Amino acid sequence: MDILRTYRLVPLEEGEGYIKLLVPKGFDPLVLEEVRFSLGKEIIPVYVSEEEFSQRLQEVLAQEEPLVEVEGAEESEVRDILYEEETSPAVSFVNQTLIKAINLGASDIHIEPYEGQSFVRLRLDGILHHYTQIPLSLHEQVVSRIKVLANLNVAEKRIPQDGKIAVKVGKRHLDIRVSVVPTVFGERVVLRLLEKGGKILRLEDLGLWEEDLLKLKRLSQKPYGIVLAT
Repeated sequence: MDILRTYRLVPLEEGEGYIKLLVPKGFDPLVLEEVRFSLGKEIIPVYVSEEEFSQRLQEVLAQEEPLVEVEGAEESEVRDILYEEETSPAVSFVNQTLIKAINLGASDIHIEPYEGQSFVRLRLDGILHHYTQIPLSLHEQVVSRIKVLANLNVAEKRIPQDGKIAVKVGKRHLDIRVSVVPTVFGERVVLRLLEKGGKILRLEDLGLWEEDLLKLKRLSQKPYGIVLAT
């Protein structure tokens, strides 16, 4: 179940109309509600300590393919990045945010520090939407994690840096362009998600009104001219 993999939840038992999940104490109840809605089943949470949950999760992940796999790395390096450091909040946050953004079809992820906290926004259909917010202490760890994946200088925080990450989520391959820019409250990060081999949309798939679609088709038949999209 993709949504359970996305939020790193451990299924214990599934029956008609319900599913029992292993959940760490303090887990966001809104996420459980989203899982309930997505699966169409009643959620029965079994709360355990963070330590016990992490141990059980590692056992489950060890038997599965990695959710996010960094391409071009040795097998041992991939396992080290995804499994041995999985208990790190920054690693978990970066993985979950990437998977969430990809599943929603987001084109960009913005991680922006402000006084007291950092805001994470996803660009969907050209519009930035609030996703979540994190404390500045976690923000610094998240930025460092992204820098490591993009082969950027972790120690350099005074000048802008650009890089890229090649990842695989399930069977989907993506190039992620990374931009890190220093600000007053910390480093701002923008991730541009580019899917390899992405399908080419038809005009009918662009969400245009019928009248505008007919105009565009009519204009495209002319032997000269230019159509500007802003």
